[in-house]
Amino acid sequence: TLAKALTLAHAGTRIHVATGHYAIATTGEQFPLALPDEPGIQILGTDATQTVFDAVGSGTRVMAMKHSHWAQLRQIPLRGGETWHGGGLRIDNSRGVVLAGCIIEDNGGYDLQTAANRSAPGIYAASSAFTLTNCIVRGNNGKNRQNSSSAVVHGGGIYCLNGVLTVRDSKIVDNRIAARGNSAGSARGGGVYFSGRILDFKNVVIADNEVECSTASGGTQDLSAGGLYIIGTVTAADLENVTIATNSLEGIDSGSTVNVINSILWGNGDSIAGGDVTVSYSLVEGGYAGDAILDDDPLFVDPDAGNYRLQTRKGRRHHETDNWIHDEVTSPAIDAGTNRDWHADAVDLDGAPRLQRGRYGTAGIVVDLGAYEQTSRSRGTLFRLQ
Repeated sequence: TLAKALTLAHAGTRIHVATGHYAIATTGEQFPLALPDEPGIQILGTDATQTVFDAVGSGTRVMAMKHSHWAQLRQIPLRGGETWHGGGLRIDNSRGVVLAGCIIEDNGGYDLQTAANRSAPGIYAASSAFTLTNCIVRGNNGKNRQNSSSAVVHGGGIYCLNGVLTVRDSKIVDNRIAARGNSAGSARGGGVYFSGRILDFKNVVIADNEVECSTASGGTQDLSAGGLYIIGTVTAADLENVTIATNSLEGIDSGSTVNVINSILWGNGDSIAGGDVTVSYSLVEGGYAGDAILDDDPLFVDPDAGNYRLQTRKGRRHHETDNWIHDEVTSPAIDAGTNRDWHADAVDLDGAPRLQRGRYGTAGIVVDLGAYEQTSRSRGTLFRLQ
């Protein structure tokens, strides 16, 4: 089991994980999987779609890190955790942690805990610096039983306290939290709750996350940001080429300074609320003060199915079949951004170059808004050798 391997790990150990379903019933896995207090431990999978660590029935979280500096998880899905403060993964006092190609899903249980505080069913990180790249955080649920005078449930997908959170090329979707108290309830940040120092998102989708609250008659309800909630003294918070869509209540609710550029906020209960949010070269439903702000339907391909790519009459490559598709309309978000230095060798959430011929052909190479770039059709003759 991985639990046994971790008891033997020391600084710099690499643990290679074969594909399979690792659970109490199937392999006798023991949860939580606790990384030792050693730096540089790596847990390396080969295919996140064919491997899973499933803690269903354990009554605890899937994995925990404490003083696990420079730890890496690659192609490792964490599922079925049944507790709060990190049902999928808890990180404490660790720096340089990297999750790459991981899936954190279906954690938190549902109505399993009687405690009033049911925060962070997905990932909980305190006093840590960690990076998610090419990851999916989805379907995590936090909901407390209505047994106390007040209930607090924050951070459905990710909860970050006093740390640094970097997210690249990832999705935070379909996470839900619900606070139920007799006299008061508070639910904030269905997708992300951030009360740290530095937040840096690039090529990220935050979509279809929800916050709920219920109290007895006359009770106080505090609901904020189905998408991203930011509070506290934040040194820097930057969102670039981020799509924040179809979340309940606000897409962004911030009590600190936030910079938003080349992004899309659409279909949320409200786009932006709170403090000093600077927005430029973005599409914001309802409009917003800033340079080059659009307030037009971004014309997503199929938002009801969670597809937030952009439609175009010029044609786009289907992300699964590779077929070439011509839409009847063209998104105003195409070629509407401003090029940044990091775009030069960057790709979008599908792995397509961020800088390529857009709807204006060779007349200009300008980045699109949001997490997806409209794909260009290569010129010339294609030869296929078999």
